Amino acid sequence: MTAGTALAVLVTGFLPWFQSGWVASTNGVSSYETNSASAWAASTAWSMALVLNVTSAAASILLTRIDRHLPPALTSLRWAPPTLCLLGVVLVLWAWIEIPRADTIGAGGWSTSSGGHIGDIVHDRLQVLYLDGLRYDVGWGLYAGIFTMSSLCALLLLQAFHTHRHAT
Repeated sequence: MTAGTALAVLVTGFLPWFQSGWVASTNGVSSYETNSASAWAASTAWSMALVLNVTSAAASILLTRIDRHLPPALTSLRWAPPTLCLLGVVLVLWAWIEIPRADTIGAGGWSTSSGGHIGDIVHDRLQVLYLDGLRYDVGWGLYAGIFTMSSLCALLLLQAFHTHRHAT
């Protein structure tokens, strides 16, 4: 079950964690275009959190296999995987909260910095923005990622408590 949940955490990293959308007009025909970026493509912090969660799951699986052979002084290691996992969840939440919010770009018109295009999502340069016809914000993959990481954390906590009960 731990391995399956860890795999789900990895899969959510490929979902749209950040999205942009904008109104485009070609030959007088308006359309709404979108762009999205996975956790891996959008943020180093989000990528690190995913790796931390999967690493915590691997550590938990390893500790479960060698638990009976651990000296009593090292049995407190069972709390390391859920702690690492929780740190990953906190890292995702912290990175999300730290994304700057803006109301305008430049002098009220659309512009891009460093020669990019409208709708580009630049790794580690995320910004939440809502202008008329232009939107940058987190995507539904972020919520799926937080859910799966929290589920993994709860599972690892249950395993640590279960191991603790059998050890005492």
